[in-house]
Amino acid sequence: MKYVVANLKAHKSVDETMAWLHEFMAQDLEKFSNIVEIIIAPSFLALESTYKILKDLSISLCSQDLSSLSPGAYTGEVSAQALKSFVKYTLIGHSERRRVLKESDELLNQKVVQANSAGIIPIYFMNGENTDVPANVHHIVYEPAGAIGVGNEISIDHVIEIRKQADPENKYTFFYGGSVSPENAETYINNETIDGVIIGTEALDPIRFYKILCTII
Repeated sequence: MKYVVANLKAHKSVDETMAWLHEFMAQDLEKFSNIVEIIIAPSFLALESTYKILKDLSISLCSQDLSSLSPGAYTGEVSAQALKSFVKYTLIGHSERRRVLKESDELLNQKVVQANSAGIIPIYFMNGENTDVPANVHHIVYEPAGAIGVGNEISIDHVIEIRKQADPENKYTFFYGGSVSPENAETYINNETIDGVIIGTEALDPIRFYKILCTII
């Protein structure tokens, strides 16, 4: 089984997300049912509407983040307990949050604890080539900062080497993220070392995202 995540980031309104979903779901998705888990990560605002559409389908829902805090008087936070009715997965430690919002490893560890406490599966982004991973994480992402959203491809040999360093015992589900496109996806996702890919910019177009799925053998 391979994994492909569409991270829609903060690009789309609820209505735009619904339009994206309808266009994507109009494609032939049945052929992927036994070979890939499709995972959609919309904005917080679109989670409930997306859940209502996907709940009876074999497509998984993922939050782009969650609070490091338990439910309580924390204005603006979205707790794991509030999310658990909707999502199977959550992203934790994306490089944009580390860089722009200055999220520390300590904070991200707390988010992992919160996710696990609610039964949400954390998909944890390593800090560049720093392969330290918190306890109780089973899905990790290698996301080289120099390749995110800028079209710079990282050689498959380099990605394989990072996998070996991060996971010498082969105990994680290993994702790659960084300028994956329909033109290069086959190189990454069909390599036995890589279990899945995280798609950002190319996922904003549902047809481009579908074409990435179509590269899976």
